[in-house]
Amino acid sequence: MGISFSTNTWGINNINLYGAQKVGNEQIQTLAGLFAHINLDEGPLVQGLFAETNVVGNAVNVTYTTISREGDNLQGSFRLQLFKQELWELNLNFFHNITNIYNFFKFSRFGGNICWSFPQEGNMLELGVSHIPLFHTTTLDLICKTNLWKSKNDSFNIDLTTNMTFYIRGPLVGQHNFVASLTLSYDLWHTVLKEKVLTN
Repeated sequence: MGISFSTNTWGINNINLYGAQKVGNEQIQTLAGLFAHINLDEGPLVQGLFAETNVVGNAVNVTYTTISREGDNLQGSFRLQLFKQELWELNLNFFHNITNIYNFFKFSRFGGNICWSFPQEGNMLELGVSHIPLFHTTTLDLICKTNLWKSKNDSFNIDLTTNMTFYIRGPLVGQHNFVASLTLSYDLWHTVLKEKVLTN
């Protein structure tokens, strides 16, 4: 359970809320939760739910998202853990989603990426490819997340995320998009769990 504020170079400012519950053991875990993104510039409310089952680092995830008065999105994904060390891990991810724009049209998007992450430090580098058949568009996607600061109990974080999208096939071939996001997040569940450990 937590809350965050995010702002990006496209001028989008959001308050993000989430809550989740995990059950299981070290080998098999199931996580389910709800989330909402509240746009501070009177944009549409984005809300949804998700469920994930994790088996020794490999995971299957289903996420359903609605955008008020505009549409919805259903995504399924699979994560394969290639390597896991004490400080870092390397994962291969595949996804497929279907977006429905109300009273307009529906399209699907699928792809995959390889992700090199440092969970304890909060840093991540991801390189992937995605394709939208309806628009005959293929993109090369690069995402970098850097933790700028975290509190001693890891409950409060400041992160910088950069996204680069290169159009390598389709009507926009040769063009690219760039967006950088700054996120301030507070994880209430992490704080409660830490306090529980200290008092036991």
